[in-house]
Parts: sequence; structure tokens; C-alpha cells
Amino acid sequence: MFWRRDNLKGQSFYIGLSILLGDISGYFMIVYGAEEMPGRIHMNLMNALFAGILSTNLLYVTLLYRRCMRDGLNPWKNW
Repeated sequence: MFWRRDNLKGQSFYIGLSILLGDISGYFMIVYGAEEMPGRIHMNLMNALFAGILSTNLLYVTLLYRRCMRDGLNPWKNW
């Protein structure tokens, strides 16, 4: 959807940031709460999944920010 459209209709910089911050906080909850959970062996899988999710979300937020700047919109003021 990001590349198919030439505008930012239906996309929000704040939503992208919220998703990114939610993923980061969820990861830390898993890391620090994993000591009480059985099956700590699977943390390698969680780390790999988190790296992929984080990089994808960072790419989306960066592309969205650059598109806002290209279109002359302030991403911090436009909802």
C-alpha cells in the first residue's frame, strides 16, 4: 500500500511510532519476564523474530517520515 499509492492517505506517523514503541516494550516484557516462564531455550527464536519485526517497523516509520517531508507535511502535526 505504501508504494502503490503516491499519497499518505490512511497512513499515520503516530500510529507507526506507537506500533514501534509497543513492540519494543513487549520485547522487554518478554526478556525480563522470561526468567519465570518455562522454556527459556526459545529466547533465540524470540530474539530473531524481534530483530525482523523491529527492522521492518523502523523501515516503515522512516519511509513514512521521508514521504511526509517530501510532500511538505510536518509528520508531528498531521494526524
